[in-house]
Amino acid sequence: MFETIKKSIFQKYKKNDIRWVFFSIFDEQWALLMSNWVVYTDKALEELINLLYQGLISRHTNIKTIIADIVLETTEIKSPQEIQTISPKDFGILLSDGTKSGVLLPNTKWVNNIQDWLKIIKEKNDLWNNVQVVKFKTDRFAI
Repeated sequence: MFETIKKSIFQKYKKNDIRWVFFSIFDEQWALLMSNWVVYTDKALEELINLLYQGLISRHTNIKTIIADIVLETTEIKSPQEIQTISPKDFGILLSDGTKSGVLLPNTKWVNNIQDWLKIIKEKNDLWNNVQVVKFKTDRFAI
């Protein structure tokens, strides 16, 4: 499975590209087994994929599907008005207060609007103070 992941991604991206990476793994009933991500990095894409796979993904034995999201572009959002215009279907969002952060990927099936999106991230990650907001697009690979 690891070789399939790398082959799929490296058909499109260079091994030494610097990119944010998200991995989510699911069992046969589509229950989420693990989700992990790396942002703001200086590590090459190949190294990140190896680290995530060896350190986290390979520990699971009942994997049915792996979804890898490679971030294409990021934009810091400065105004509350601009946040309200972000489509959860098209963009992911990262919230950070400098010590803690939380993220939801684009097109998360149980998130329908921006208010739910922000509430979920804030509650799950205890982010209630002023936060930096970054929206991003991804290229998704299902393996």
